[in-house]
Amino acid sequence: MPNKINIQHVVLSLEPGGLENGVVNIVNGLNNDKFSSSVCCLKQRGEFADRIEDKNVSIIEMEMAPGNDYRLAFRMARHFRKTGVDIVHTRNQKAFLYGFVAAKLAGVKAIIHSEHGRQFPGKLHYAKLQRLFSRYTDAIVSVSDDLRQQLDHHFNIPKARIEVIYNGVVMERFADLDRSTARKKLAIRDNTIVIGAVGRLAEVKNYFSLLKAANELGEDFDILVLMVGDGPDREALENYAHQHMAPGAVRFMGHQDRVEVFMPAMDIFVLPSWSEGISNTLLEAMAAGVPIVASNVGGNKEIVPRSAGALYPAGDVRQMVRELAAVCRDPACRQAMGLAGKNWVAGHFTLKKMIDQYEALYQRVYDGRCIGAKRLTGDA
Repeated sequence: MPNKINIQHVVLSLEPGGLENGVVNIVNGLNNDKFSSSVCCLKQRGEFADRIEDKNVSIIEMEMAPGNDYRLAFRMARHFRKTGVDIVHTRNQKAFLYGFVAAKLAGVKAIIHSEHGRQFPGKLHYAKLQRLFSRYTDAIVSVSDDLRQQLDHHFNIPKARIEVIYNGVVMERFADLDRSTARKKLAIRDNTIVIGAVGRLAEVKNYFSLLKAANELGEDFDILVLMVGDGPDREALENYAHQHMAPGAVRFMGHQDRVEVFMPAMDIFVLPSWSEGISNTLLEAMAAGVPIVASNVGGNKEIVPRSAGALYPAGDVRQMVRELAAVCRDPACRQAMGLAGKNWVAGHFTLKKMIDQYEALYQRVYDGRCIGAKRLTGDA
């Protein structure tokens, strides 16, 4: 049997997040007969490290110092040489900059970089380095076409060099969901319209706009907002709900590993973010058969068809209220939208499809079949 292709994933950490969830899914999903994986965390391991099923997968913490850690790339290079890495696969800017230098120092065969969505272009000196390093990177992955266009614009990376690989959903998690059972567990009345949100409670998610919209909708409908997630904005959101909304109108459930327990209880799923790459929670909500109302940012328009939900301009609370009200007052519409979303995700965004694309990419890069990557020995 030929040797396995050794993939080293480089991330800041495996703390809960969409990027980190994607890394875990790839590590768990790759064909073990062809690929081996390990994870290099620049900072700490994080909670999602425990989701990696194969306990033989190496997860190393590099203990990056605050600011610019000039020794970090050398420590990483020693680790890469010691473990015989074939491909270094980095995620987002800081992991890319350190991972690229370390891979070159260690003589690693190939480098892949993925962008998952963030504020562009970032600090000027980092952006200049990313623009330069990208020219010598074997493959660049974007999780949406919108993000691919941003990479082209901010870093002059030709779109032809950027491969779009959408996130995938484990459909089996959402196969046998029951609304009544979920609501009984949560003590939610059958006639209450539950507006759900799952995600990190942070400024970029703009959850204050959701509470404002729900407060207005509460004048005409029996509304409950179910917020699953934690983060720096939680206390401020709780204070807003306490001061401006009816008692019990919002439930803060904190971080939950099994969102499939909560999604069946939802009538509408809302994502009001200021920016997104590709939202795992949107895909999961559609897989659970929940209609979508989301801001029209990032890759949202690429994954939410009109038959499954509605998009509105980010920050436009009035339009959010209008879209939500239209779905609230029409149960048949909610059912049709939920079914359309479930079928859409099953046909286009499965985990298997995502894994197949990454396996093909790894094999192609390992074989040296890359598009337009320069060699450091060539012309700059």
